[in-house]
Amino acid sequence: MRLRLVREPFDHPDYIFELKHDGFRAIAYLQNGESKPVSRHQRNLGFESLKKALAKLPVDRKKRLARLVQATKCPRLLYAQHVECEGKKFFAEICARDLEGIAAKRKLGIYKDDGNSWLKVKNPTYSQAEGRHDLFRR
Repeated sequence: MRLRLVREPFDHPDYIFELKHDGFRAIAYLQNGESKPVSRHQRNLGFESLKKALAKLPVDRKKRLARLVQATKCPRLLYAQHVECEGKKFFAEICARDLEGIAAKRKLGIYKDDGNSWLKVKNPTYSQAEGRHDLFRR
């Protein structure tokens, strides 16, 4: 899922806000009862136990996803907690801790890889931003 950059954090009752992790995220496609966790560049991530669980995941995904990630007991998977409505306050805390930024998602939104569904706000003073892309190219 690509994130569209926005300049300023915002508050909105229809959004949840999550820490934007420095790294990569998995996207799980569900089709014909099969799931396929892949990177945003469509590389297979092969989390077999999660694949089986995701195949049964209904639309009410956030709470159920938390339970599924915990049930897999896979140390490589992380469930991202979220904050509701208060993007500005959350962003201020993220910046104070020198983290990368936040992601904003509509509470009732669906996953669409169109570059507009999820938003990101980057910490302008993030100390590890410079040179980090070189690490992912190796």
